Amino acid sequence: MGSVTDHFSNLDDLLTVEFKKTQELIGKNRIYARDILIQRVFQPLFPKTMRFGTGTLLDIKDHQAGPWDVIGATDQLPLLGDGLASLFLTQGVLFALQAHGKWEDTHLSQLTDLSQSTNALTYESEHALFLGGIGLETPSFSDMRDYFKSDKAQHLDGFLSLGHFAIVRNRKGWYGDPVTIPFVSVQGGPEALKAFCFLLLTIAYTALHIPSQFSDYQHL
Repeated sequence: MGSVTDHFSNLDDLLTVEFKKTQELIGKNRIYARDILIQRVFQPLFPKTMRFGTGTLLDIKDHQAGPWDVIGATDQLPLLGDGLASLFLTQGVLFALQAHGKWEDTHLSQLTDLSQSTNALTYESEHALFLGGIGLETPSFSDMRDYFKSDKAQHLDGFLSLGHFAIVRNRKGWYGDPVTIPFVSVQGGPEALKAFCFLLLTIAYTALHIPSQFSDYQHL
């Protein structure tokens, strides 16, 4: 019988293989990376009352930020536009992520700017908005740890390096007092993927008012 850990171990292996496959086929695989994440991770794992796609965030003052590669939002608000031109109303957005098979220095700079512009939007909602990045070939854990400690990453909430580590800023008190625990990290492929997904699931279930105990499964 499989376990939660087994599932995420298999999922981590699958994502690694598919991300590598896209690199071999086309090199620059941004579009395929986000499609893989939506199809393999978010649509199967998350509530059916959520929608996922690529697009731009739009606030009530008609200010925009994007495009983001993967946006997770509730289906309670309308989606404007279609495809790459989709506009997600900020009140319904739960998380926004950038996805690259191979992260270059320019990608991290773009993520810095994008998270800053997104944070400047008017966001009137009772739930948290998580901003982050996911990739296969990424900066090292030590480099990302230093990045999170810098002013550059002050608007970024988390980063997942498939097969390696996840790091999350504890801005919203997910893991206790943010002053004493400014950020947390998990190393090891399946554990990193599991922790990252469970945090996003917790945000989603909280926003949708669905009881959950995902934090109880972190040790499995």
